[in-house]
This record gives sequence, C-alpha cells and structure tokens, in this order.
Amino acid sequence: MLLNWQKYSTPFYNRKTMIPKSLRKTCVEMNKTALVFEAGESKRLDSYSIKTGLQGIKNILIFLGMIDGQSNHNTESIVLNKSSWIRGRDSGIINLHKHAGDKVTEKETIAVIKDISNEWSKNVKARRSGYIIGHNNAPVINMGDPIFNIAWNDKE
Repeated sequence: MLLNWQKYSTPFYNRKTMIPKSLRKTCVEMNKTALVFEAGESKRLDSYSIKTGLQGIKNILIFLGMIDGQSNHNTESIVLNKSSWIRGRDSGIINLHKHAGDKVTEKETIAVIKDISNEWSKNVKARRSGYIIGHNNAPVINMGDPIFNIAWNDKE
C-alpha cells in the first residue's frame, strides 16, 4: 500500500533531494515508505509543532486502519521542492516582520537589522516568493547567520 503523505495533514510538504546516508535515502533504496516530520527549532519545544506532529501520526494510523477514529484532515498541504536560507549581511539587533508559515513575495521586507546605537538600520528582503518554513529567533544576529528559510515550488 502506498502511503499518501497528504493524509498526514501538514501545512507544507517539502520534497527534498536525498541526503547521502540519511534515513530517507536508505528507506528509498530499500523500497520502504518514510515520512520525515520537521518542525519547530533546535533546543526548543513548541506546542504547535508538537500538536501538528501528533495529529499527523494519528491521521496516518487511522488511514492505515491501525486505530479507530476520525481523521482530522483539515489542511491542504502546499507542495514545495526547493528551499534556501537568507543570511544576515550585517550584525545587529533583528526585528522579524514575518514568521514561519507566512507567504512572502520577492523583494518584500521581512525583517530589519539595527545596530545597537540605533545609528542605522537595514531591511532584510525576500530574494524570491515562497513560504517561510523556518527562522532564527535570536534577538541578535551576526553577519552570515541564518535568518529565514524560504521554500518554494520551482515547477509552478
């Protein structure tokens, strides 16, 4: 039986390329089904990501007939296949204007970086249209730090 990833019911489905020696690549080579759920951020638990993950697991188990219940399939997943991080070009205090899940358009201001003496500020703009699938929550960033992970579908 082919497992339909849409039964998981997440906001986004990111068809990523295979990483060597990864669980997904190994499963594909063994002709096994794997669904990797990535949410939240490292070293921090948030209730939305946990609830989404648990509901997705429950939806799959109901779909497979392993448990009884009604699937809570209320989200039409947006299919994405590319992603790229926007990194800080300056160091300073950052004020995010957008957050994970938000849709952004190319050249839209999505954050502002200010120096600590408030002498200058620089806009952080989206380099392309897409969806924010991750962001840095640190109040201060250094040049080169990742700020936003924007994903898109290059087939559309």
